[in-house]
Amino acid sequence: MLCGGAEINSVFMKQDLIDEISLVICPGIQGGRKELNFIGTTDISRFPKYYKIKEAKICEGNTVHLIYTK
Repeated sequence: MLCGGAEINSVFMKQDLIDEISLVICPGIQGGRKELNFIGTTDISRFPKYYKIKEAKICEGNTVHLIYTK
């Protein structure tokens, strides 16, 4: 389990060390034009490109939990 921020996520993604991605999407807005995304970069050229949806759940409070796997 990787519980880093956007920059550490990017380092692991570039090294192709992430087998599964778990995202929780909440009904709120945060950030602006200069905010980092969950992978900490806009250059995704060295990232693995293909993950498949493994599971999608609607949770309490209009939250969605998505799980992707290689």
